[in-house]
Amino acid sequence: MGKVFDAVEAYRAAFGYRDIAAEVDVLCDWFARHHGGSPGAVLEVAAGPADHALEFARRGASVTALDLSPAMCAVAGDRAREAGLRVDVVQGDMTAFRLGRRFDLVLLLLDSASLLLTEEAMAALLHRAAEHLAPGGLLVADLAVRGDGPRPDWTVGDVRTRWGSPQDAYDPVTGVEQVRVRISVGAELVVDEIVPARAWSSDDLVRLGPLELVGRYSSMAGGAGRDVPVLRRRP
Repeated sequence: MGKVFDAVEAYRAAFGYRDIAAEVDVLCDWFARHHGGSPGAVLEVAAGPADHALEFARRGASVTALDLSPAMCAVAGDRAREAGLRVDVVQGDMTAFRLGRRFDLVLLLLDSASLLLTEEAMAALLHRAAEHLAPGGLLVADLAVRGDGPRPDWTVGDVRTRWGSPQDAYDPVTGVEQVRVRISVGAELVVDEIVPARAWSSDDLVRLGPLELVGRYSSMAGGAGRDVPVLRRRP
């Protein structure tokens, strides 16, 4: 049985409900509001199959997609070539990357921040991001808001995803939760994995990094239930 970030096609199908073009519209609106103009260079960190990176490339931006998973990087590169888009796909750790260039916009989406389990790891990511931001550049992070309600359970076509269970163990000292993730395609269970995760907030990102908060939103494209900070490197 595959791990969630290696089962790329199942992962893509599970999150196929997202309107990527609409989300990029919102990101462009925020960039214009808090920076001005349009982002010419975009870095998507923990990009997975690089949905947002590809959409920015379609709109003419110079784009880099970084992810730790070789399988995700391979699919992202294949998708860019098939679409005739130029996307620089880099396999690397989001806490330790050095790309030798700067970006107008850095993205950390789909609660990828939750994969960082310590304050030291989060601080490292924020400092790496800041080092790669052009003057006035922005970081947008899409953070899940944890609560006591039902765990996410959704179906797209014949793909059912259950992200978490009532039995997930939580350590109040470290803030780390052992999240059970299951993805089924039809009757076949293709992913059944425990993913350690830690919830972060906009306040945490400001506290731990060299960035200032310039905007804070509750979603990227309709609805609510997210914490989406827009941050800029402090002068």
